[in-house]
Amino acid sequence: LNVHFTAQNTETKETVTTEIDVTLTTDLDEILEQVLQDNDIDEDLENWELSNEITSDEDIHKNYLNIDDIFDYAEAYENSSYDLDVINAGIDCDVNLSDIDEAYNGAHDSDEDFARQLADDLGAVDKNASWPMNCIDWEYAAKELMYDYSDSDGHYFRNL
Repeated sequence: LNVHFTAQNTETKETVTTEIDVTLTTDLDEILEQVLQDNDIDEDLENWELSNEITSDEDIHKNYLNIDDIFDYAEAYENSSYDLDVINAGIDCDVNLSDIDEAYNGAHDSDEDFARQLADDLGAVDKNASWPMNCIDWEYAAKELMYDYSDSDGHYFRNL
């Protein structure tokens, strides 16, 4: 995950920015050194500090665009088998970062499609049979099912 870190000189108020892959380091002193080095600044670190707010060209969830949380986010991304859109949807559904892989139940076009797919996956209904498949109120089934699930942007998560 590439993130733009900004450092400011506490005396002169000069600011400099550089992009760093946060999956490679979690040491803030190393990040500060890298920001200064990338900007050809050869000064003592004492007069420089990193800004708490960070930016990224990648689709990092807005709740994690700060120096305190970005490393947790990067670790979750590194350990996950899913893309950022799934991780962000999990965050929107209040799933803990460490639980996203376990809670994720795929992408679906609607709650009804999700209910049908889950019923099929569980072997609850024979999908090749016309009856009772054509008699099931999938909207009602989905409504009942969604008490135990959440979705964001078409990504479905089991409430843990």
